[in-house]
Amino acid sequence: LPILNDGVRNFDTLYFVISIIFNLITIILAFFILSYSIFKLLWKYVIRYILAAVIAIVSFIVDIVAFIVSLLSRT
Repeated sequence: LPILNDGVRNFDTLYFVISIIFNLITIILAFFILSYSIFKLLWKYVIRYILAAVIAIVSFIVDIVAFIVSLLSRT
């Protein structure tokens, strides 16, 4: 049996574990980058205006409810 250097054997195991970790991190980061790019694109062209419209509608409804409450609370 040839005598193996422990450093070489441990290096192979360490290299294998680190390469798996880096592959997982790469896949996760690629997913996050793609998701962020899609969200940023939608935010720029779609979501911002939908959110502004929803806020305007809710504000209008709150104003109407406040006006009705003020009318009904007069004695």
